[in-house]
Amino acid sequence: MSFHILFSPTKNLRTDFAKRFPVESTPAFIEEASILHDTLMKMRPKAVQAMMKISDKIASEVSDRLAEWKDAEPTPAIFTYDGEAFRGLSPETLDEKALQLAQERLVILSGLYGMLKPLDGIKPYRLEMQTKMKVGKQVNLYHFWNHKMAKALEPKSEFLLNLASEEYSKVILPFWDRKKVVSPVFMEWNDGNPKTVMMYAKHARGKMLHYILKENVKELEPLKAYGLDGYVYAPSLSDEQRWVFTR
Repeated sequence: MSFHILFSPTKNLRTDFAKRFPVESTPAFIEEASILHDTLMKMRPKAVQAMMKISDKIASEVSDRLAEWKDAEPTPAIFTYDGEAFRGLSPETLDEKALQLAQERLVILSGLYGMLKPLDGIKPYRLEMQTKMKVGKQVNLYHFWNHKMAKALEPKSEFLLNLASEEYSKVILPFWDRKKVVSPVFMEWNDGNPKTVMMYAKHARGKMLHYILKENVKELEPLKAYGLDGYVYAPSLSDEQRWVFTR
């Protein structure tokens, strides 16, 4: 049972760090990314700031990135994103074999680029999938992307391991057979009740991805034995599509 893995991007980037590593591929939806970039460039900076709901400081950074985007040096996506999930993944510790496996099976979802291979070259940007951005006749990014990504991914994989957030996974999952999707959920016991602590959950998703790539996990079922950082599969809290791990 081969499977692809869905993963979320981050708002924070470490572009200078990522320049140490080579770009091996071009985003599949680079034309769509250019359309979105051009749409943003046509908006007034204050309108972009209001739409993204960001501070003056971040708005200035976004404005600079937009202006420099076409001429910016691309860096490999997996080394560029910088957040809790990517700290759990720790891509710089993966060997060449694991990175190539990631290139074949990992899908990083993006508001701007759609979906990315890990070694696709990306340029500095900020555009969350949930941004209520009108693009032509499309009222938001979910409408803009619609079924494009699922249609592109479908011939390559029958099953999906969803390690992405809901914000990003819902650009794929509505167009996929839900019986062929497994979504791991990481929870903490607190006063006898399992609760999701987002920082820990993001890190755990990255750590599971690292494990899959390092160990070349080829089947979904063996992941129920996953036990890093004290997490244990909880069958009483799980179902066929939602696998809960607690600690």
